[in-house]
Amino acid sequence: MHIKQPELLGFSFKNSAQMHWTLGLLLLGALYYFMPGLVGRDPWKQDETYTFSMILNLLQGRDWVVMHVAGEPFMEKPPLYYWSAALLAKLLSGVLPLHDAARLTSGAYMVAAFAVLGESMWRAWGRQGAVVCCLALAACPSLMLHGHCMITDTAQFFGTTLVLAGLLRAHEPGRVQGALLGLGLLVTLLTKGLLIPGVTVITGMGLAALSRQWRNKQYLRHWLMALAIAIPLGAIWPTLLYLRSPQLFYDWFWLNNIGRFLGFAVPILGAATEPAYFLRSVPSFAFPVLPLALWSLWVSRRQWNTPRILVPGLFASVIFFTLSMSASARALYALPLLAPLAMLAFPAVIDHGGRVDRIIRYLSLILFGALAIFVAVVWGYGLLVGHMPEWEWLVRMLPSSHQPPLQPLACVVALVAAALWVAAAVFTRGCFASGLMSWTAGLMLLWTLAMTLWLPWLDEAKSYRQVMVDIRTAMADNPGCVASLGLGESERSMLHYFGRTITKRVELQHDALGECRYLLIEDTYRDPIQTPDGSWLPIWSGTRIGDQNERFRLYTAG
Repeated sequence: MHIKQPELLGFSFKNSAQMHWTLGLLLLGALYYFMPGLVGRDPWKQDETYTFSMILNLLQGRDWVVMHVAGEPFMEKPPLYYWSAALLAKLLSGVLPLHDAARLTSGAYMVAAFAVLGESMWRAWGRQGAVVCCLALAACPSLMLHGHCMITDTAQFFGTTLVLAGLLRAHEPGRVQGALLGLGLLVTLLTKGLLIPGVTVITGMGLAALSRQWRNKQYLRHWLMALAIAIPLGAIWPTLLYLRSPQLFYDWFWLNNIGRFLGFAVPILGAATEPAYFLRSVPSFAFPVLPLALWSLWVSRRQWNTPRILVPGLFASVIFFTLSMSASARALYALPLLAPLAMLAFPAVIDHGGRVDRIIRYLSLILFGALAIFVAVVWGYGLLVGHMPEWEWLVRMLPSSHQPPLQPLACVVALVAAALWVAAAVFTRGCFASGLMSWTAGLMLLWTLAMTLWLPWLDEAKSYRQVMVDIRTAMADNPGCVASLGLGESERSMLHYFGRTITKRVELQHDALGECRYLLIEDTYRDPIQTPDGSWLPIWSGTRIGDQNERFRLYTAG
C-alpha cells in the first residue's frame, strides 16, 4: 500500500512530524532573520549616522521638503525613506529609542520585499520556486548586513521587487501589473533617484525588442498605467523642492544623479569609481545568488525567452552594465541586483542534484559551525579575562579593552539561535534544497550571535555616543556657539544627536571663528589640521574607543 508523503509548500517530508517541525523552524527562523541587529545599538558610521540626522530633523519639526543634516541642507537622496522612518519613530517613541524605532523601517521594507518576491516566484515557478527564491536571497551575507541598516537602499530594494513583479506579468491581461510597475517606479525614484527607474525603462524596451510576448496592446496599457501613477506622484516632491530652491533642486537632480553617473560631480561629491570596480566586487557581494543565477541561465538557455528567465536576466544585466558605466561607485549600489539574481536561483537548485546538495549542506555545517564556535569562544574569553583578545588583526577593527557584559536576554536569544540551527540540520536532512536551507540557517546563526554576544563590542567600536557626550561635557554643557573645522557628515550628525549641538562650519561660514566661543576640529594623526591662530586654547582631545585614525580636539577662545 502506497502512503503519500506529507507536503508543505511543495516540499515532501518523511513524516508529518518532520513537516511540522520544519514549518515551525521556518517561522521562527524568519523572526530571527529580520529582528537581530535592528534594535539595541546606536547609529553606526557611516551611512546610518547622517541618515538618522535627517530623520531627527524631521522629528524636531524641520522642513519636510528639504532634508537637513545637523541643520544643513543635504540633497544626496530623495526623502521617502526619511519620511516613513520619522513617522514610525514618532509612533514608537514611547517604546524604543528614536534611532532603534527609525531603524525598524528598514526591517519593514525588507519584509515587504521578501513578500513581493515570494508571491512573484509562486506565480512563476510554483511553491517550491517561491521558497527557493526567498532562501537564496536570505543566504546573501551582503543583504543580511545592509538589510539591517538604517539606509535608504532598503526602500529602494523594496521598490525594485515591485517593478520586477510588474514586469514579470506585464504581458498578461489585468490591471495589477501596471499598478505594481508604477508603484515600484515611484518608490525607487523617491528613495534613491533615477537609477532603478532608468534601468526599468531600458529593461521594458528590451523585453519588447526581444520577445513578441511583450509586443502587444496589453503591455503598452500596463506601461501607460505605470507612468500615470509614477510621473504625477513622483513629480510632487521635485516640484516643491524646485519652488523652494532652484539651487537645491540643481544639487539633487543635476549633481547627485546625472553628475555622479557621468563623472563631472565626482570631484565635488566623492565616491569615484576604480577600473572594473563592479566586475571585481559583484562576485563576492552577490554570493551565492550570482553563481546560482549563472547556472540557471545555462541550464535554461533553451527557455531564455520565457518571462521567468528573460525578465530577471535582462533586468540584472542592465543594472550591472549601468553600474559599471557609472563614474561613482560603492558596492552598496549593487544591492538591487540581488533581487533579479535570486529570482533566477530555482532552476540551478533543481539541476545540481542530491550529491551536490549534500556537499553544500555539509560544507555549510562545518563553516558556520566553526565560525559560531569562534564567536562564542571570543565572547567567553572576554567575559572570563575582563577584556577581549589582543590579536593584531582583530584590534585593527575592534577595541581589545572592551569588557563584555553578561546579558541574560542576549544569551537566551543566542542559545535559541544555536538550537534552531541544530534543529534545522536535523529536520531538513534529505529535504529538497537542504543545502541552501543549511547555508541560510548557518548565516542566520552567525548573524544572531554577532548581534547578541558581540553587539556591545561592535557598538563600542562603531558608535559616536561616548565621544560626543564627552565633547558636550567639556563645553560645560552650555556651549552656545560652536565652530567646527574638518567635521564630517557622520560626526556632525552624532554631535547633534548625542551632544545636542549644531556647529557652524568654518568651511562654509568664515566668520564663525569670530562669533563662537568654542572650536571643534576633527582630523587624523597622519594629516593634522592646524588651529587658525594662537588665540585658541586646547581644553579637550579624544577619539572613539579603539579608533587609531581620526581624532577630535576642542579649543576655547583665549
